[in-house]
Amino acid sequence: MTEKQVKKSETVYNPITQKYNDPSTEAVARKNEYDNFISTLAKNKDNALRYEQTYNVLNFENKLAGLEDRPDYPKEKPWYFRPSLDSMVDYNIVTNYDLQEHFYDKPEKRPKCEPFDVSNF
Repeated sequence: MTEKQVKKSETVYNPITQKYNDPSTEAVARKNEYDNFISTLAKNKDNALRYEQTYNVLNFENKLAGLEDRPDYPKEKPWYFRPSLDSMVDYNIVTNYDLQEHFYDKPEKRPKCEPFDVSNF
């Protein structure tokens, strides 16, 4: 083996230009990187939609529009947490409005509250 052949086999990849010296090898590597990039982006977007808002917070458009008939479409989450229980009262402690009047959810999904009576305390 000549020194030229050894050097050629050692320099298959150019670390300065970050490219393979053989154009066909470079094309295959670029295609594999691009395919991996696209699948990684799709996977990350799916994970983000699982744990983030399913609507755009700026214009309130549904990010999942057109996917309603898919079996993995997110279901409405159950009501596990009621913020008013942290304060032990059925009114908003900042505005002093009843939770039936001042609550972030739709009126039919708001928690049922007893009228607040100061004489109970």
